Amino acid sequence: MARHEDEEIVYVRDDSGSGVKWFLAGAALGGALALLFAPHSGEHTRRMIRRKAEDLRELAEDGLDDLGERYEEGMDRVREEAGRVKEAVRDRVDDVRERASDAAGAMRGAGHTAREELERRLADARVRRRAAAIADDEEPAI
Repeated sequence: MARHEDEEIVYVRDDSGSGVKWFLAGAALGGALALLFAPHSGEHTRRMIRRKAEDLRELAEDGLDDLGERYEEGMDRVREEAGRVKEAVRDRVDDVRERASDAAGAMRGAGHTAREELERRLADARVRRRAAAIADDEEPAI
């Protein structure tokens, strides 16, 4: 395969993940240097570290307690709102059912009224037809 002089070759290098390694290495080196050049004795420094760690643990526990309380308050609000929404939906469904029942009753009533009107008109037509038939019978035959 022949190569052209115009072609440019690009190499891509992926160094993902190496930043964390270097960060941890730097933190360890910094900690070691801090202990070597500390202005206090080792015993005093360990006591300070222990106290700071206990303070940090208490702060974390307080934060977790506060977070737990907020979570419970939030869940209570969600439950209350869900109850309100459920009740509103239930009321709306009952309202729709009542309207549907009223409409069905009106349709049944309208159906009965229309039937009664049709039967009345049919009876009137029969009476008129009988009257016409009687009138036709009374005419003299030619």
